[in-house]
Amino acid sequence: MYLSLIGMPGTGKTYWARKLADIGFQVFFCDMEIEEKLSKNLITSDGVRITVGEWMGLPDSVDYQSRENMYLNYEIEIMQKILGEFEIQGRFSTDNVVIDTTGSVIYSGIL
Repeated sequence: MYLSLIGMPGTGKTYWARKLADIGFQVFFCDMEIEEKLSKNLITSDGVRITVGEWMGLPDSVDYQSRENMYLNYEIEIMQKILGEFEIQGRFSTDNVVIDTTGSVIYSGIL
């Protein structure tokens, strides 16, 4: 069974992905992969780690548009990688796979 969890931030996608992992599903956590790609951007000049939301800022922030574009580009890259794995026979360790997408996956043009 292949599942993709899609919904707004905070709706429980990661919670249910972890529950499915507990019963043997192979899980792809898109948020975590994006955060890993952004990791060097999430450290302030004084060495404090911030969240992706803090880094992104609000829509009226000076750098918001460029940061949003960077985030979305990483999201597209990660989704293409995951979906590419579906095209390769026997690539998964199980027949049960779940993709824990981000709240903004609907803007990626991938799904």
